[in-house]
Amino acid sequence: MLWLFAQVVAVPLLGAVASAAGGLTGRVPGLFAIGLGPEAALASLIAHLAYGGTLGFVYGCH
Repeated sequence: MLWLFAQVVAVPLLGAVASAAGGLTGRVPGLFAIGLGPEAALASLIAHLAYGGTLGFVYGCH
């Protein structure tokens, strides 16, 4: 659920802020980072699952 929130709200919002501030000189990421290609959203999901799995493994063992 957190990944979905980040892809729908945070990525487009941060991309728009960076673009407005002049710090982004290229494509604006947009919803699900589609402006960067579908691989960006997939890589983000894989990283999110790996991070969650690692936290679950480390803190679940105690």
